[in-house]
This record gives sequence, structure tokens and C-alpha cells, in this order.
Amino acid sequence: MRSLINLYNFILIFSILFFVVMELNSATVGLASWYGEAFHGKVTANGEKFDMTALTAAHKELPFNTVVRVTNLLNNRVVVVRINDRGPFRKDRIIDLSKSAAEKLDFLGIGVAPVKIEVLEKLDEKKGIAKENNESLNTVDSSKKEEPDISSNSKLDKDILIEKKENNENGVAAKTKLLNEIEMESDFYIQVGSYKMKDYAEKAYRALQRVGLNVLINVHGPFFTVFIPTSADDVHKNVELIKSTGYKDILVRKTKILGDRLAIE
Repeated sequence: MRSLINLYNFILIFSILFFVVMELNSATVGLASWYGEAFHGKVTANGEKFDMTALTAAHKELPFNTVVRVTNLLNNRVVVVRINDRGPFRKDRIIDLSKSAAEKLDFLGIGVAPVKIEVLEKLDEKKGIAKENNESLNTVDSSKKEEPDISSNSKLDKDILIEKKENNENGVAAKTKLLNEIEMESDFYIQVGSYKMKDYAEKAYRALQRVGLNVLINVHGPFFTVFIPTSADDVHKNVELIKSTGYKDILVRKTKILGDRLAIE
């Protein structure tokens, strides 16, 4: 009987340690936003006064005082923040950063950025604020001079269904199947443009293909939307490739692009 109790205790302790280690080493990707002046001085969910100049953040689930490293996938800037609030309350966002933290990541102007979040430490409720790590604020690409212009496109928000066209050519069908699989495994969708003219969409498609990008076009209502499914690790690289072709008004999305696939030979 005693051996069974010892075995049970061993399994319980091992399971707890396993989940703690897994959580500390876990990383999640999604969209980050920020909040500042409108909430400065107001009480956060853990009872503190919000300080927009401190390196803090709001998260939906992580315990208060958890320390996380946040990487802006557009420019590879990194900041370390402490969770002291709850949010964001939009389904497509995973973290709300203080104004100071967003400034460190260089996305104040665009408002939203694709990020990777890694849990570094879980602090006791009574422990202090995470200090800024100056070395973590260096960018991987120090020669970067121009930030991508990311703006929302409200024209794609309407749910308009169109009849899906079938393509019977084996070569095109196989290629479409491969690209569909790439899309399903993607963390983000980089929207390059949405056009009413099919010719403009095809022009963008071919230009992006020439630099080695996996490009898709979805038809939604009157619009042809050109986009690139991408993993979190490839966001920065793919954004730079897109910019090299002359397309700079891009939008990095977490949600899938609406519409039916247009097959291009």
C-alpha cells in the first residue's frame, strides 16, 4: 500500500513539474495592441495603478506578475514586460502592452503588430516590477529604415458569398492543394492588396512569386485579395521581400482571408 502511495506522489510531483517547465518554455503568437493616456492612473485588474511609462501588459489568462518576453515579428525588436492587467477584449488580439512597451517594439504608429510571447518567469504577487533589459531592445536588422505601413481594410469585413469555380486541370489543382495546406499551417496572413480589377491582383501575384513567396488570391464579392500565408518565424523576412517588390501598404492579419481561392496558372 505504501509503495502505491509513493508511486502516486511521484507521478503527481512529476506531472506538476512537467507542466510548469512546459509553460515556462512555451511560446504563443498573435496580434499585440497597446493602451496609454486614456487609462493612465486608472486601477488595473490586479489593483495597481496603470502606468503607461512602465513595462507592463494585459493578458487574458497568464497569472499576474508573470514576466514575458515579447518579440515584434515585423522588426525583431524585443521587450520584457510584467503582466498586471486583464485584456485585450478583442478576439483577434493576445496581449495589450503599455505605451512604453509598444514604443520599445516600435509599433505605436500602426497600433497593432504580430508578436511572439514567451513566458520567462512567474513572480510572487508581492514581488516588484520587471526591469527593462536593455540588451533585449536591439533589432536583428539594424539597417532597417522604413517601417511597413499597416492599415485596416473595412471593405473585407462584409460576409458576401460567391459561387466557387471548379478547376479541372490536374497541375493547377495540385498546386492549389499544396498552397491550401500551407495556409492551414500558417500563423499569420500578410495581406498585400485588395483589388476590384483582376489584372491588378494577377500583377501583384506574379511580382511576389518572382521573389520566392507563396502567394494566394481569394475572391470575395467584387474584390480580389492577394495575400501570403506565413509562419511566425518568417513574418519579418516575408514583409521585407514584399517591400522589395514595391508593395508597402500591407496588413498582417491573424484571421483568415475571406473568399474563394482563385487558381492562377
